[in-house]
Amino acid sequence: MLQARNAAEAVKTFRAQAEAVQLILADVVLPDRNGCDMALELTPGTGTRVIFISGYPVNRVTRNGLQQSGWFYLAKPFSAVLLLQKVKEVLSKV
Repeated sequence: MLQARNAAEAVKTFRAQAEAVQLILADVVLPDRNGCDMALELTPGTGTRVIFISGYPVNRVTRNGLQQSGWFYLAKPFSAVLLLQKVKEVLSKV
């Protein structure tokens, strides 16, 4: 598992180890950047899936571009069990 405190750190980490990244778990609203914009920069052509977490309603989030292939949504608050279920679901999709 790789971790980053903000989008800038996530971009740097991803670029250094992109071949090892199967899934990005990111908030839609990050301290230094929009999570959707970050994912648009990082994921094209990589097959990397993205789970966005957000306290915003899903309809508002999807209007902001979360309907990309390989992108998924998990509403806050959520339990660890629900998070693990979502990760398994997303990684099992081809």
